[in-house]
Amino acid sequence: MSDHFLVVTGGPGAGKTSLITELARRGFYTIPESGRAIIRKEIASGGGALPWGIAWPMPSDWPAAGSVDTKIRP
Repeated sequence: MSDHFLVVTGGPGAGKTSLITELARRGFYTIPESGRAIIRKEIASGGGALPWGIAWPMPSDWPAAGSVDTKIRP
């Protein structure tokens, strides 16, 4: 694993997950984009914190969401 790290940012639908998926496919170490986990959780619970919803409340676990996916994969 390299000592160089990059942070990928952008709004919903900007291509972050596609980029991360392609980098992983090419053998780079990646950490999955945490927004996907939040969206899955909100859909499963019937919550309203969705980028395409009318209201965008901040879930109580939002600050911890980035630390959930800490498994590095090849």
